[in-house]
Amino acid sequence: MSDVPDQPVGVVVASVGAITPHGGSAEVLWEAVRAGRVAISPVRALPMDHYQTTLGGEITEPCAPRYDYAAGSAARDRAVDFALAAAEEAMAASKLRVGTDIPAERWGWPTAPATAAGAVPSWRCVRRRGRHAGLAALHLRAAAGGAEALSAAFGLKGPVFSANTACAASAHALAHALEVIRAGAADAMLVGGSDAFTESAFAGFSSLWSLSPKPAAPYSKDRSGLTLGEGGGMLVLLSKEAAERTGAPVVAEVLGYGLSADGHHPTAPHPEGEGAARAIRAALASSGLSPRTSGTSTGTARVRRRTTRRRATRCVPRWAGRPRRSRCPAPSR
Repeated sequence: MSDVPDQPVGVVVASVGAITPHGGSAEVLWEAVRAGRVAISPVRALPMDHYQTTLGGEITEPCAPRYDYAAGSAARDRAVDFALAAAEEAMAASKLRVGTDIPAERWGWPTAPATAAGAVPSWRCVRRRGRHAGLAALHLRAAAGGAEALSAAFGLKGPVFSANTACAASAHALAHALEVIRAGAADAMLVGGSDAFTESAFAGFSSLWSLSPKPAAPYSKDRSGLTLGEGGGMLVLLSKEAAERTGAPVVAEVLGYGLSADGHHPTAPHPEGEGAARAIRAALASSGLSPRTSGTSTGTARVRRRTTRRRATRCVPRWAGRPRRSRCPAPSR
């Protein structure tokens, strides 16, 4: 009654692509990370007079993807360009030909384009010039506009999905891609996200008093907030069978993930990290790993969130069997 495999299908990462303030490739980004270089500086593209900070991770190099994505129109969007540039690198590095190595109908595209504000930058700039934005620019402003544009650019005809869940959007897109391949609905997924600076993003985070007046240092005891950045990152995911059949490169394996909600507050995390701990436990169970053999990585540098994450990661190993006294709430059954 179902085509879903009895056993989980193995899923691998065949290639990656990125455009960041460090430069226009994943290799340049990795070299900068290894060297400890910081690409946070005063933002030049926006007026920054009334925000909590003047700093950001801004892409200053021209971004000119080879593909057009609005047929019959000159409309373009910075966030979509970032996604397209990263996708071009990832697709080229995979050495796979859409429609030849893998049928176009077996290629999916779950992504998180413009997680901060859709195509607001392009739409707003057109309106400020006193001209009508046009249907193409308005289409890109829709949550699915970027996903559809990039699907058309590469001729991907499988499952297309646009995650619109703010800071978690790219992670949600990755989880969705994993499930689609495991379910046998696709052999390959081009997955990732992109974002571009907007005045509304800086205004919103400033109103929350979340921005650091100096470059964010999320792993420092003196961290004081987050720093906004822009760019794009893409992965090509394949089923293990497709990777073996096509001879595609394999750089990593995707083992599992975990999702949860705090059920506590619209923006603030649960003070004891309950939701984060449940997501961590779910990810470990999904991947078959143990807390003792796994590392952790965290997101923003907001003071309240860093305390929550610390408590959450401390809770999980104790629930996993360490005989120590804990202030962590008991896991729900």
